[in-house]
This record gives sequence, structure tokens and C-alpha cells, in this order.
Amino acid sequence: MKYGLYLTLTAQLPDDADLLDKVDEVGEQLALLDARQRSVLDFGLAADVETKIVEAQVTVEAPTPEEAMALGLGLLRTAIHATGAGTPGWEDAAPSAATLVEFRLDEAATRPLVAA
Repeated sequence: MKYGLYLTLTAQLPDDADLLDKVDEVGEQLALLDARQRSVLDFGLAADVETKIVEAQVTVEAPTPEEAMALGLGLLRTAIHATGAGTPGWEDAAPSAATLVEFRLDEAATRPLVAA
């Protein structure tokens, strides 16, 4: 079944970091991962620079909502880590003192998508 995963994240950045640049980097990494995983159907990212809120949408093919959530979260987390950013508080993630940019998961939801 196809599921849409909708995530709201809060980014913590140093004053001289550009949120939109970092979100673009995450998007580039998602594109690379998307090209290698058949179960990932689509993704999208949006960011509000003032509030530092990032919204992510990932569409996946999975047998259950739980597996869809695990796949989507894993994909996004892998993309974030590939940019050198951290994800403290995600599963068993341990923040690194060297990490300058962090994305904290605020909200996540999975919805079944109707087949066209």
C-alpha cells in the first residue's frame, strides 16, 4: 500500500548558517536515496526561515503504516546525516558535540493514500 509520511521538524543552526541551503542539501541527499530505493515514491521539503520549521513529506510503498513510518523516517534521517547534520532524540541517536546543525522531530504522521 502507498503511504504519505508527513513530518514537522525544528532546525537548530548557528547564526551564520543558512536554513534554506541546509534544506537543499537534505533534498539532494533524498534524491540520491530515492533513486536507489524502489519503495520510495516521492518526497518534498519546505522550510520557514523565521521559525526554523521544516516540513517533509515522503511517499512510500509499504505493507503496514508502521513499516511506512520506519522507512520514511529512516530515509529522511539518513539524508540529514549525509549532510553532516544531526538528529538528536530520533530513536537512539546520540548528539555529537561536533554537530553544528540539528533537526529535531516535532511531529510525524502516516496516512494511507488512495490508489488512483
